[in-house]
Amino acid sequence: MSKKRSSQVMIKLAIFWVSFLIFHFAYSWFPVPAIAVFSGTNESIMQHAKIGFFAYSFASLLEYFIWGRKQSNSSSFFDARILTSVVFPWIMFIVWCMAPAFYGKPMPTIPAEIIYANITLLMIGAILAIFEKDLSTIKYSKTARIILRILWIIGMLEMVVFTFNLPWADFFRG
Repeated sequence: MSKKRSSQVMIKLAIFWVSFLIFHFAYSWFPVPAIAVFSGTNESIMQHAKIGFFAYSFASLLEYFIWGRKQSNSSSFFDARILTSVVFPWIMFIVWCMAPAFYGKPMPTIPAEIIYANITLLMIGAILAIFEKDLSTIKYSKTARIILRILWIIGMLEMVVFTFNLPWADFFRG
């Protein structure tokens, strides 16, 4: 990875991380329904996935306006960021659940849990940023671009709806 690309990734990771932290606590600070749309309302995996989805989408949008529009393949640049935002919740599930899967018990202390959560959050952002470099080289068909946008909208709507109306599946409960 070039030095320029590395610095862009680091800036995006910083924006993502700060956004995630703000979105994580925003509902605690301002408990109104409008804030609950993008902020966590409990400690469930689903709420953290929603926070990450919105924080990563926000960081990707800023990245597009800062660097993406100047790219010769700006539409592929943008499409790659939509795709990584859509898969963010699943990558988060895979990476974050390594400790529960292999360690098997709760973290020994709250500080250890916070450190683990922040390290995995940055790992997820780095993983997606690495994929974005290659995904940006793909010329997406019009159909694929439409599907990506529809998936992003459906995913966003589901996370918002599930914030206010939990489905029966335990995956969504904190």
